[in-house]
Amino acid sequence: MMVPAALLLLGALAAVVAPRLLARADWPDHEPVLALWVWQCVVAAVLLCCALSMTLSAAAAWQAVRGHVFANAPHGVVDAYPLVTAGPWAATTAVVLACGGAWTAAMLVREVVRARARRRQRRAELLVRAPVLPGEQPGAEPLVILEGSAPTPGGWPVPRLNWSSPRPR
Repeated sequence: MMVPAALLLLGALAAVVAPRLLARADWPDHEPVLALWVWQCVVAAVLLCCALSMTLSAAAAWQAVRGHVFANAPHGVVDAYPLVTAGPWAATTAVVLACGGAWTAAMLVREVVRARARRRQRRAELLVRAPVLPGEQPGAEPLVILEGSAPTPGGWPVPRLNWSSPRPR
């Protein structure tokens, strides 16, 4: 079955070519939000190619998986994939891709846990360094004021508009 192999090649091609094209282009410097969106789409496409390749390889290797994958599909769809002629590589491909997916999920969870720990540690250090402000209770949740070289939009006052009064003409 060549469809899982073609999906893997498409995913590998996108994973290799897209970062190089984004690095060489000038527009990501001018449009960083669009560049991030394009990067996220490339990552999603690579992950989708790997997941579909794993699913089709598992369907080719094991009858139980094939029954779940093609349960609601018409017979023409099932006949379009020559699943009975799959070689011994189908099970190996499915297991390797499943292990890769589990590894990726474990590393993502590890990074999220580490980021939260770093954030908690920075907040605890900041709370230790912050003095007690006038009117603040020592045991209560402290009010933390951060200083910076430039004001942030979160610190700017928001104008309140009163639309209930008639507008002047």
